[in-house]
Formats: sequence, C-alpha cells, structure tokens
Amino acid sequence: MKLAVLGATGQTGQNLVKQALQQGHVVTALVRTPSKLTLEHDNLKVIEANIFSEESLTAHFRDHDAVISCLGFSPAFFSYITGYTDSMKAAVNAMRQAKVNRMIAMTSWYTERK
Repeated sequence: MKLAVLGATGQTGQNLVKQALQQGHVVTALVRTPSKLTLEHDNLKVIEANIFSEESLTAHFRDHDAVISCLGFSPAFFSYITGYTDSMKAAVNAMRQAKVNRMIAMTSWYTERK
C-alpha cells in the first residue's frame, strides 16, 4: 500500500514508518522538519508540509491508499489552537480532494507527573 503519514518525526510516527517499510509499504512522511526523520529507505519519501493546510496536503495525498496520523501536541500548544481538530479538518478535506478514503488516527494526551 501507499501510505501518507502525518507525525512521522515523533516517537510513535518513527516506529510506524519503520514497521510500514519493513512490511513493504511505500511511505510518504509529511513533516514540519524533514531533518528530524533520519531514516533512509528506497520506499520512503519525506516531504515538508503544513498539517493545518488542506492545500499543503492535497497534492501529497494523491495516489495514496491511506492516511495515517500519529500527530501529538504539547500542552502549551493547546493554549491558542485546537491542534487535533484543526489538523484533522485539513487532512480530511485534503483526502476528499485527493480521493483517499482510508484514515487511521492515533492520538495522545500529555499528562503531568507530580
């Protein structure tokens, strides 16, 4: 399968990309900072993209079988934006434009230790 992965530079995202490549999938990692994904593989393409922009995502979703989101946001990020909602709105709209109809989303929530 051809998979587009959001959040590929995080701990979960990197593990997912490695496993997908090991299983023979073709992976497009859509990331904010390409240098954070140091993995190299013939079936891996790393693209700088804005997860909050439908326009930034649409072209990179074309011809993919599924979008997988491993996005995570730090607690401070929630003070001024709803990261999960805004990124998923852009991703789903981009998927519609690109005619991709499969999505897997993994979310997490930071908790503070005391």
